[in-house]
Amino acid sequence: MEDNGAVVKQALDGDEAIQILRREKFDLVTLDLNMPGKDGASLEFIRKDEALAGTRVCIVTGRPELAPPDLRASGPGAGSYLDNTVDEATLLLNVRKILEVT
Repeated sequence: MEDNGAVVKQALDGDEAIQILRREKFDLVTLDLNMPGKDGASLEFIRKDEALAGTRVCIVTGRPELAPPDLRASGPGAGSYLDNTVDEATLLLNVRKILEVT
């Protein structure tokens, strides 16, 4: 992502990710549904928290069955999910679609 002009912040787990999200504004968050701490619950936490609710999310996971039905059905857009074996070009394409950047 950095090679394509993005400023990237990393968190070691879902709890740290939420702390970072509360301190800083991001155009997009990528997360796995299977990570330490809040894991997939991070997505629901983001959606239900008024201050974070508009955050765009791209899930990259090896467990797509855990992705919320609205993301599985809608594909790229306000949110998306990808299999964790995704290649860089596919990830960038989805990020561009989510952010509505050509």
